[in-house]
Amino acid sequence: MNRPSNNVERHDQESDDYICPEDITCESQETCDLVGLCHKQMVHPTETAWYKRIKRLRELIGDHQIWLFSDDVSDECIVDRWLARKCEPTVDEKLRMLAAEKWLKYVTDRKGADSARAWFIGNNFDGFPAYAVLRENRYYLLEESAKECTESTN
Repeated sequence: MNRPSNNVERHDQESDDYICPEDITCESQETCDLVGLCHKQMVHPTETAWYKRIKRLRELIGDHQIWLFSDDVSDECIVDRWLARKCEPTVDEKLRMLAAEKWLKYVTDRKGADSARAWFIGNNFDGFPAYAVLRENRYYLLEESAKECTESTN
């Protein structure tokens, strides 16, 4: 399985193939999941930090894309409910947002916001849309596609 590789720091007590993608060292592998997203970064940010993350994602990819990878696909207004602080994203939704945010920022920094939006919304992930990749926890496909997208000169 491919692991995210930029901004990584190895865990002191973990096997050599386990890499944490954040700029922190976790006490144990249990604090990070197997797709390389650090739970410390997910759990410890304040409610305001999540509010800002959701707003940034909304501005870049829109409510519909976020809703598609949420756990509550029956509630098309879930993003509005999160922003109104009527409920908060689940742990899985937070992980999906972190992955989306990380790789959208990667593409945005290299190609601009319009290219990042087109990359994310298009079917660039082994023929699957981003929301399906996120819902199936196949975050490594985001990394592969983001790097491929930014290496192309088109």
